[in-house]
Amino acid sequence: MIGRLVPGVSLVQAQAEVATVAAGLRAEYFEVMEGWGGYLQPLADNVIPSTLRHALTLLFAAVGVLQLIACANVANLLPARSMVREHELALRTAFGATRGQLIRQLLAEAAVLSVTGACLGGLLTLYSIDVLRAVAPADIPRIDQAALDGRSILFTGLIAVLTTLGAGLLPEWRFSRASTFPTLGSAAKTAGPSRGKQRLRNGLVVVQLALSLLLIAGADLLLRSFEKLQDVDPGYETGGILTFKITPDAKLYGGEARLPLYRQMKQRLSALPGVTGVGLFSGLPFGGGRASLNLFARDSAALPADESVQASWRIVDADYFNVLKIPMRSGRGFEDRDHNWDAPVIILSQSLAELFWPHEDAVGKRVVPGSGDHAYTVVDVVGDTRLTDLTGSRERPQMYFPLTL
Repeated sequence: MIGRLVPGVSLVQAQAEVATVAAGLRAEYFEVMEGWGGYLQPLADNVIPSTLRHALTLLFAAVGVLQLIACANVANLLPARSMVREHELALRTAFGATRGQLIRQLLAEAAVLSVTGACLGGLLTLYSIDVLRAVAPADIPRIDQAALDGRSILFTGLIAVLTTLGAGLLPEWRFSRASTFPTLGSAAKTAGPSRGKQRLRNGLVVVQLALSLLLIAGADLLLRSFEKLQDVDPGYETGGILTFKITPDAKLYGGEARLPLYRQMKQRLSALPGVTGVGLFSGLPFGGGRASLNLFARDSAALPADESVQASWRIVDADYFNVLKIPMRSGRGFEDRDHNWDAPVIILSQSLAELFWPHEDAVGKRVVPGSGDHAYTVVDVVGDTRLTDLTGSRERPQMYFPLTL
């Protein structure tokens, strides 16, 4: 379900109300709602995982530091440029130019540079977005919506205006401070940098060096983090794997009619040169198909019979674990005979099996998914899958149902 909080109501308050409603439902419909509850999650956290948000924040900070370095570099050049222009301004004043004329000239020159830079930067960004969409992984949330919107254009325009005012008025402001009525001779005498000017330039150099060191340190940390990322074992094979998704027309392939289509597709793919294995599944690790169910154990010594564990589930065929090289801990994988729903079977991830039967063999044990009446026999326990981030965090405990062709 999705909803909008009433203004003034916090997430904690809403969560407390949801918990109260869930408790009432469990009391009224105990047989159906046993073990069920409710929790709230901000939509932003669901669309963009926290791990990806942290990575984007770090990238944004790195870009900001790089921009500050560039700004410090340009700012360090402005005093030198303004000192050179004092002689020119004095010469123009000697020929009768008014202060307003000098300001208009300087602003016009700065505006040409600022607007040209903004336009070139905007065009570069526009074409870079197309390249980003083409090379970025498809599972990055909302990558297809990346665009140069009105806020970006407005921000760029604002920066261009501020740059025009700063770069254009600085030479005239320094020139006007030298004398109310500057002359060519006075400008020539003051052409060299004063002690105050030198301190300003030295200060900008210090800022630039400090930001550069910060960026270098950040780049070093990113490289170290990338190296650690490569060492994280996700629990399944990531190289040499090609995946795609199909959605058969429900009118042509409804229900059991899809099985012959899947069987024929798998046979043709398996016959292609270079293909060593083909597996069918409702969702990849950390991909789609991660709906959850509460799982109850019939004979668990670790948890009471009425206490459940929430686990994600997927439907996979017999070759899924072999193709992704997910290790099988004990028992057997799915087989063609597992289509018999009179004796349904299930495979559990290692973390899920250990929750119910720590230090025991889970093969042969019986579990009940959701609020159903059918008990499933555990035929195998497979390794856990891990998210390839710096934390090496595991996916929610998994249960796998058989897809038999």
